[in-house]
Order: sequence, then structure tokens, then C-alpha cells
Amino acid sequence: MKLTQPDMRGWVGLANYSHLFADPVFRTAIANTLIWTLLGVVLQLAVALPIAFLLNAEFAGRGFYRGALLIPWVMPSVVAAFTWVWMYDGSFGILNYILTKLHLIRDPVVWLGNPNTSLYAVLVEQVWKGFPFPMVMLLAALQAVPKDMYEAAEVDGANKMQRIMRITIPQILPALALCTVFITIWTFNSFENIWLMTEGGPLNSSETMTTFVYHNAFQSFDLGMGSSSAMVMFAMLLVVIICYARYVSKQEER
Repeated sequence: MKLTQPDMRGWVGLANYSHLFADPVFRTAIANTLIWTLLGVVLQLAVALPIAFLLNAEFAGRGFYRGALLIPWVMPSVVAAFTWVWMYDGSFGILNYILTKLHLIRDPVVWLGNPNTSLYAVLVEQVWKGFPFPMVMLLAALQAVPKDMYEAAEVDGANKMQRIMRITIPQILPALALCTVFITIWTFNSFENIWLMTEGGPLNSSETMTTFVYHNAFQSFDLGMGSSSAMVMFAMLLVVIICYARYVSKQEER
């Protein structure tokens, strides 16, 4: 019995990448991913840092608030995503109800169904769920700052803002840099909340590189486009890791 050879396709080289960057949906996914990651990282740190400063102070019930603020982080992603979907609902969502009562909007807004708001609506959920991690790390860094440094600066006549800028910020800078790297990687790779809330729509308005990979590799079964876009993601994250490695090496040389 003669065996027939399987139909083998030729080596395509970099053709997948040329098709990839010629795809307008992929270019939209790159732009959305950059916006998503930049705003996500900045907003998470902007929320986490002030709360960490507040939780580092002495006040009644501090332990309760420290625990309560961890709820978004420990909540399952599916539960968090669908909770926000219900809050954003155009018919019975509490967000539209509150904004209508405050006379900030006249008619209900379909936040997840509007191409102008879908990406940013999901981003709010990302920031809400993600900020407790940097909050805890920055709080630990704040508690590790030696108190005698503050006492010496106070004796020298430094005011509160000067103590923060000259002592606190330099002392927590390594933790802040590590938080930034972690949050950048996690935010860049976010998938489940985007997929559960919008599936990258409407009209690709919330399409990111992760949802683009999923659409091509696991729905369209175009493994060439899926793997090529995944490699582009890897290269972009590699730049972040290299920048952090260079920062660490410079810190060790000092």
C-alpha cells in the first residue's frame, strides 16, 4: 500500500506579520492597548498612592479599612465583570440612575454599547479591581521608612511636603517602580474583564491585543495571525522588562 504525502504548505516567512500590520483591526487593537495600559497604570497608581498614605496614618478603624479595600482584588474576575455590567446597564443600571438624579445626564447611556465609552467603561472596572495590589505594596514600603529620618528632618525645619518629597518618595521609589512593572504587565495582558464585558466591541472600540489574539486563534482558527500578534505582544512587554532591568542595575551600582 502506497502512502501519500500530506499536503505541506510552504514557508511563509514574515508574511503573517505583513498581513498583521496591514489589518486595520490590529492597528486599532494596538492603539486601544496603549491607551488602556497607559491610563490603567497611571490611574491605578494615582488611586493607590494617596490611599496608602491615608492608611499609613493612625486613626480609628484603620484595620477595617485596610481589609475592606482589598475586596476588589480578591473578588473573582467573573463576578467583578458582571457586577459592573449590571451597574452600566442602560435600562436598570445604578450608574445611570445616580447620574440622572444628579442631573448630570438627561437620558440613560449605554456605556458598554457606545463605541465612544466602551473602552473607558471597562477601564474603570480594571482600575477598581487592580488598585488594591499597589496600595498594599506601597503601604508596606511606607511602613518600612525609618521614623528617625522624619524626626531628623523635622528638627532641621523641613515641613510636611518637604519630608514627603525628600524622604518618603525616594524611600518608596523601588517599590513604586516594581509596582509599575507588575501593573503594566497585568494591565497589558488583561483579557477576561474586556471579554466578559464587551468582547472587544462594539465596532472594535474596545478591541485590545489580547482579544485580537483570541478572536483570530480560537474563534477564526487563524493560528498564523494569532501567533504573530502574540509575538508582537511579547516584544512590547520585553521592552518594559528591559527598562526595569536597566533601572535595577543602575540602582545597584549606586
